Amino acid sequence: MMSSTPAGSPERKDRGTVLIAFVIYIATSLFIWFFTIPSIGLFDSAISHSTFSGNTLDLHLEYARDQAIQRKQPITICGSNNGLECSDSHRWTNGWIVFTDSDRNPGQFNSDDQLLYAYNVKNQELALEISANYVRYLANGVIELD
Repeated sequence: MMSSTPAGSPERKDRGTVLIAFVIYIATSLFIWFFTIPSIGLFDSAISHSTFSGNTLDLHLEYARDQAIQRKQPITICGSNNGLECSDSHRWTNGWIVFTDSDRNPGQFNSDDQLLYAYNVKNQELALEISANYVRYLANGVIELD
């Protein structure tokens, strides 16, 4: 006796097996998606925070240069532990300050200087290390390092 189903098509009893296999495939995919993808994101959080702080420093260096040109006076940016004075260190772990350098005493924030911006690094484990205690921009935008 010949079957009424065309060649290559699943028989009636195979249709349920395909449906079950498809549901298992979807459930497994969702499990992988919801439980492994977020953990990969947590793994990258320290790297993205480090990149964020580096980009923030870059933006503040640009800001300091722009302010030096606009104000036609030297502007200094230096590492700071408290947001009120320069730390005299190459490690800008806690943050940095941007200030006018009216008394032309680079690397020291004095009463004659005006604080333009203070940035506090939120993750204390992050250590930015640059090759200078401070960066000073002259009125024409030329950079000085120490």
